[in-house]
Amino acid sequence: MMLEDLIKNLANLLAQIDSPGECIIIIISNIAVASTNMFLEDRKMHDLMALSFREKWASTEKYRSDLLKIVREVVIRGREIGEFERKTPLDETCEAIHYTMEPFYDPILVQQNPLELPEEAVAVAKLVRRSLTL
Repeated sequence: MMLEDLIKNLANLLAQIDSPGECIIIIISNIAVASTNMFLEDRKMHDLMALSFREKWASTEKYRSDLLKIVREVVIRGREIGEFERKTPLDETCEAIHYTMEPFYDPILVQQNPLELPEEAVAVAKLVRRSLTL
């Protein structure tokens, strides 16, 4: 339920943003902050989430799929309005962005450097945005 709420909140936030480039930054930075809060405030929750990610439970696979879907929608919108490049195949672009997000939502990776995670997420998000722009 927590992962579903995170996706809903993110989708609602993105609906208010006009720039797909800004959406990329919001997606990655919000995922980092939410994951840090969710996974590190309660050790039992972290352990459960780590197990679910490691064993690829349906709920965590849906979360990953939902994140990829959100990224895809943003990239498509960015391409449609001319903010993002169109040379790279859509699936390749979206999967690459999704891979860059993994350190910011996987509970095992999040625990390795939680204090610097939000700043690292913004830096990665800005790099991703620059790579997408024309």
